[in-house]
Amino acid sequence: MATSLPQEVSAVSELTVPPDEPSDGATLGDTSDMHEAGVLTVLRKLNDSDDPRNKILQPFRVEYERLYKIMKDQNDNRSRLLKKCRELGAEIAANSSKVHSATKTKQANMRLLEELGKEKEALEKEIKASEERQRKESANMEALRKEAQQLRKQMKQFNEARDASLEEPGTTAFVISQMQVLREQRKRLESLDDEIYSLERDNKECGDQMAALKLARDEKKRKLENLRESVNKIKATRKETEMKLAKKRSEIQRETQRRDESAKEVKEARLELSRVRQEREVVARELHDVEEELKEEEDGVGAIKPGERRLRANGHVQHEQ
Repeated sequence: MATSLPQEVSAVSELTVPPDEPSDGATLGDTSDMHEAGVLTVLRKLNDSDDPRNKILQPFRVEYERLYKIMKDQNDNRSRLLKKCRELGAEIAANSSKVHSATKTKQANMRLLEELGKEKEALEKEIKASEERQRKESANMEALRKEAQQLRKQMKQFNEARDASLEEPGTTAFVISQMQVLREQRKRLESLDDEIYSLERDNKECGDQMAALKLARDEKKRKLENLRESVNKIKATRKETEMKLAKKRSEIQRETQRRDESAKEVKEARLELSRVRQEREVVARELHDVEEELKEEEDGVGAIKPGERRLRANGHVQHEQ
């Protein structure tokens, strides 16, 4: 997933609007707006006048206003779509960064989990070795205790036999030899006591080490559980973010399709407006020609009227004569 993030971001950038396109989109362009507004103003003035000849421009005024409204609505929709595309693009980029960061965090946590797992395994082995050593030392110490107990029992029996032999004559040599044996057994008993004490001390140290190792193991387990919870949360967050990204990508694709459809409608409206302009120019030329003809006819009529008046005057004079 981490390696595919740059491709997702580049794909998002392809869906977003290029930065050099107009961001406000409130008009169709300053020159075009001024031209259209001027034409509409002239057409309205002509329509408001009482000249019957201006009524011929009425259909063109209505068509101009209709096309202008269509183009303005389409341009507003396009501006709204451009803004929506930019917002979605920015949101997708932010979510992609979150996914990338979550992926890096997850990878770091996985490495830490692996290290903690190895440490836990080493602690488990060390604890098992300590338990085995403690078990052997306990068995050895128990055997030494039994041996010491047996020696004490023998010493007790020897003391009882010595006390009994002292009361009998001719037993001095035997007593001396038995006392020598007693001293040796006593030394052996003392040695056993020292060894037992040493084993007990080692056993206590081993127990303390085992307790410390178990505490360390429990701490590692706790850290492992916390890390697993963190990884699960990161996975859930990543999945949720990926779902949001998929949803936003679908939205921006739909918005892009709408923008393309809107651009197509605007293009068709511009073609229709161009056609109406051409028709308007043709009608304007025809109207101009008609006005010129009417003016010429009026000039001709004005030139004929003085002749008629002279003819009428001459006819009236002749009639009087």
